[in-house]
Amino acid sequence: MKKPTVLIIEDDASLRRVLEFSLEESGYRVLTAESGEAGLDLFRSEGPSLVITDIAMPGISGYEVLKVVKEESPDTVVVVITAFGSVEKAVEAMKLGAYDYLTKPFGRDELRLVVAKALDFRGLQAENARLREVLNDRVDFSHIV
Repeated sequence: MKKPTVLIIEDDASLRRVLEFSLEESGYRVLTAESGEAGLDLFRSEGPSLVITDIAMPGISGYEVLKVVKEESPDTVVVVITAFGSVEKAVEAMKLGAYDYLTKPFGRDELRLVVAKALDFRGLQAENARLREVLNDRVDFSHIV
């Protein structure tokens, strides 16, 4: 089975490396970017299953990354990272389509749990879409009043 690809967009190099190591250790294929611009380039070229982005970054913010990802690939799951005490920012991101958020500082277990849940959700979305197609192919609803 193919490993899910996770894209991490984080301007803090040390946190980016820790996230990368933790997720690779869990068996994911991990791509990293230090800015929103670089992250969107990787997103477009690699088509990751999950994007994890910091909200507060110089240049293109995590909000902008989230908007672009959701416009270009609505099925891609996005998790945002926010600073401690910035729950309002996380709520705003959820309204824009983020699946979940992580508040700094967070532990490896929390990271792995959120990533696993997000990827499970993406799998359920894909299965739901596939089953709808099968159902539409088998049943003709045009005669229902």
